[in-house]
Parts: sequence; structure tokens; C-alpha cells
Amino acid sequence: MKLLMIIGGYLCVFTGTELQPIDISEFHGKKIEFANVEPGLIYFPAFRKAGKMQAFNYPFLLKEDSIEYFIPDTTRKRCVVLTRKYPIGRNPMFLGTAVGVKIEGANRKDFRDAELLCQVVDTPKINYNILFPTVQKKFRYVRYSAPEEKQIQVGEWYMYGIDTETAIAPEKIWANHPLSDIHKKILSLLTDDDWSSFYMSAVKGEQLIFDLGIPQILSHFILIPRNDDNYIHLGDRYELFYHGGIKGWISLGKQIAEGTELYYEGVPDGALLWLHNHTRGKEERCFYMKDGKQLFI
Repeated sequence: MKLLMIIGGYLCVFTGTELQPIDISEFHGKKIEFANVEPGLIYFPAFRKAGKMQAFNYPFLLKEDSIEYFIPDTTRKRCVVLTRKYPIGRNPMFLGTAVGVKIEGANRKDFRDAELLCQVVDTPKINYNILFPTVQKKFRYVRYSAPEEKQIQVGEWYMYGIDTETAIAPEKIWANHPLSDIHKKILSLLTDDDWSSFYMSAVKGEQLIFDLGIPQILSHFILIPRNDDNYIHLGDRYELFYHGGIKGWISLGKQIAEGTELYYEGVPDGALLWLHNHTRGKEERCFYMKDGKQLFI
């Protein structure tokens, strides 16, 4: 714990929507003291105006032996690439459940004529992944197999034919073992367009078989492993802000995500940033850029 000296009436943190006061102290001249302030967090000195907290200085990161203020340099601007709106958390572990997954095609229900279409060999970097089959033949059945030591944990799974822009709706889905009524029901989570909901198998090494109804050439698959949906979500409307001290959050513009990354020009050096999703979700946190990467605190 440290003893912090700043100008202001309230010490606040940013919740993702507003400044939340965590302490208040009386002025002593032009300075006030806040005791037992935890290092390693970003704080906002603020005052209350019309019932709301308003910053009167730039936010800062309190380190063990120093304070780093986020003062935007509007004379030096750059392009930034954004991939998330919230800290990474346990997502690498969730995405890692896809490593070793095999996708096979067959025209026999027993898969005696199975051919490997693609395999996930490394942990995905993001949640939205396009897989391209290495075999261009007609197949009626597709098998999604988890490694023997892993359960299936999939948020979304879509299969596309070479002559269609819409996902194929399989006529039937079953597994290599009897599914419980609950697991039969939650198979619908594979295609519910909710990237944060997920199907999780009851056993390790499960295989899911999809009957496409008729043999057809497959152009690609979309695999979204279990995740928190705080990556860039295609089609969502985003807005990037930087903090201007007493001016508060200043917009750098809105974008509709056309891919898994957002590109923003004209971002001031040294600024604290906040990416807001206007379409969905509540989890958001401010961050800053270092060596081209987003750093969340």
C-alpha cells in the first residue's frame, strides 16, 4: 500500500461505463491525501458535478515507485490495431480446447471411407476462425472429433457448401456415444449466433457427426471455440475514445467491424483508450498501447 498525494476530491476507477469513486478526502490547501491506495491500477482524479463524476486531470497508472500519467499528445498520432475490448482472461485456455480437433468427410455413415479435411494444430489467436478443407470432393457426412484427452467446447460451428453463402443446416446430428437429453438440446448452441454460449461434451474424445442430407463439396468451416465474445465481433458497431483529462472521453469515431480487427487512424500518443461496443456486451475496460499491442490493467 502507498500514500498518494493528488489534487482533487474523489479517487475513481473506470468501470467500463462510468467513473466509480472509491475514496474521498478533504482538501489541505490545493492537495488532498488518499491513504492505502493499491498500486497496479489506473485511477481518475475527479469531482462531482450534477450528480456525476467528472475528471479534472488526466488518468494515471499508479506503480510501486512512480506515477505514469496518460496525457494524449495530439501533435503525434498513429494508427492502432484493436482486437479486444476487455482483458484476455482465460480465453487462451478456452481457445486451446480446439487444438487437435479433426474435421473429416465421408459418404458412409460408419466413416469407413473417411478423409481428413482439416485439423487444428495450434491455439487460435482469436475466437472467429475459418477452416478450409484440403479435399475438394462431395461428402454427405462431416465428423468433428476432439482429441482423446479433451472435451468438445465450441461456441459456434458452421459448414458452408461451395455453391451457397448460407450455412448448411444438417438434417441430423449424433455422437459416437449416446447423448443425454440435455446434451441433445444444447447442440442447438452450436448455431444460435451467440458467440459466448457454448456446447460442452460430457465426455472426452467425443465425436459429433453431421448429416448434410446430400453429398456436397464443402468450401469452408467457421469454428468459434468457447470464449467470452470480447474479441472484435463481425458486424458489430464500435466506437473508440481517448481520455482528454478535464474534457473526459473524446470519440475517435465509430466503425462497423468488417473483420476480426479494427483499424483506427489519428490516435494520440500516450493516450488512455476505451473501445465501446454499441451492439452487444457489457464487459469493457480502458487500455493503452505499447509496442503496437493493447495493454489492459
